[in-house]
Formats: sequence, C-alpha cells, structure tokens
Amino acid sequence: GDTGVDFDSCLFWDPTTGPPYDPQVSTTHRKFVSYHTYGDAGDGDGHGTHVVGSILGSTDGEGPVAQAGGMAPRSKVAFFDIEDGSG
Repeated sequence: GDTGVDFDSCLFWDPTTGPPYDPQVSTTHRKFVSYHTYGDAGDGDGHGTHVVGSILGSTDGEGPVAQAGGMAPRSKVAFFDIEDGSG
C-alpha cells in the first residue's frame, strides 16, 4: 500500500481497459490485478507511482521513456491506496 498510483503514467497505461477498482479483480489490465481505494484513488504527491513504477513499470517501447522500466516489468500488482495523495 501507498499514497496511490497515477494510471495515466506511461509505465502503467493500458489503452484497452481501465483500472480494476475494488471489489473487481481482473487479469486483463496490463499492470493491475486490483486497486483497493482506502484513500483517494489518486497520487497527488507521486510517491506511490514512483515506488510501483520502480518495481514493475514498463512502457510500450516507444517515445522518450522507451527504455524506462521497473525491476520486474512483466509483473502485475494488487495495490492498496491507503492514504490521500497529500501524504
């Protein structure tokens, strides 16, 4: 769990489906199996986006960040947004 994730980040973007917010569980999203909102369903300060991106972020292989990616780029996550983005 963390402050949230920015789904518009190129590290998580999935043009085919939206994020699976709780109580949904889905294997079709490119990066998220589920997203549980105990906070605000956003990431105002970028901390959660940075942490999850470092772990499993990956891009579509195009653009200025094509080489950017996390340590486990083929992984997916069940994320718990446990506080609002202001910290």
